Amino acid sequence: MKFSNYKNEEAAEKLIEFLELAEPIMNDKEVLAAMSKNAFAAAKVMLKNHSKEVIDILAFVDDIPREKYTVSPLGIFKKTVKLLSEEETVTVFTSPEQETQEVEN
Repeated sequence: MKFSNYKNEEAAEKLIEFLELAEPIMNDKEVLAAMSKNAFAAAKVMLKNHSKEVIDILAFVDDIPREKYTVSPLGIFKKTVKLLSEEETVTVFTSPEQETQEVEN
C-alpha cells in the first residue's frame, strides 16, 4: 500500500489507521535510535520489541485482514526492511527532533 494512492478523506483515514498501529513503535526510543543507523537495525529492534505491532502493520500494508494474514520469518524481516526503506514510511517513523539533528549534522 502506498499512501500516495489515496486522496483527501480516504488518505486521512488510512494515515490515522497506520499511525494508530505504529504509535507504540514510534514512541520506542530504542527503535528511533536504530532508525538513525539503517533499516536493517531498525527492523531488528522493531521485531524484538514490537512483533505484534509489526505483523499488524504488515497486514495493513498488504491490505489483508489481520486474522487471515500469514508470513514466514524471513518474509517478516524482508517486508519490514522494505517498509522502512520507503521514504514515505521513514518520515512517519522519524521524529521532528531527528530531522532537526540530521539537518544540523
